[in-house]
Amino acid sequence: MAPSVIHDVNNALNTILSAAFLIDHHADDPDAVRHYAERVRVAAEQGAELVRALSGTTALPRGPVMTSMGDGIRPSQRVLVVEDVPEVAEVVRRLLHRAGHQVTCVGSCADARVSLLTPPPAPYDLLLTDVGLPDGSGWELAAVARAQWPGLRIGVVTGADVTDDPPAGSHVDFIVRKPLTSADLLVHMAGEALPAAS
Repeated sequence: MAPSVIHDVNNALNTILSAAFLIDHHADDPDAVRHYAERVRVAAEQGAELVRALSGTTALPRGPVMTSMGDGIRPSQRVLVVEDVPEVAEVVRRLLHRAGHQVTCVGSCADARVSLLTPPPAPYDLLLTDVGLPDGSGWELAAVARAQWPGLRIGVVTGADVTDDPPAGSHVDFIVRKPLTSADLLVHMAGEALPAAS
């Protein structure tokens, strides 16, 4: 399957997974439930369009990148999350906060650079950035962050077809693939190796 098709499948799945997580979290708020249910509906329609495209009846759709995650992570990290989709940022923030982390979420490379512009000591233990941001690339942001804070751990989240090892010159410690699972993210953030596929 072409990388662009995999990317589109991941977009639809991540939207549905994220919205499901947030529906559960906001179960006592009817307006929020309706909002996230609408996100599920739209993502399902995008998925249906993708199926039609794969069968040759329509062009491939493009949609917002979304992310879903679950529980558990090593405590006490100060994390800067760079994600421009509010639902994704909210899922990540809640997951990490629930696990005891201090989380700052920003939606652009520019905002991330401002957050990183502080005198020593480093303001964060870990930078977790999406690749596709409205004002630049997460890969470029990683390079800037690495130059400013050489000891900062950096992870990128991507649906692109990349190898398990970061590309040469990427300046990152780990790559998390979409659609995300909580286990993958938390193992990477803890600095551990993922188990071999069976």
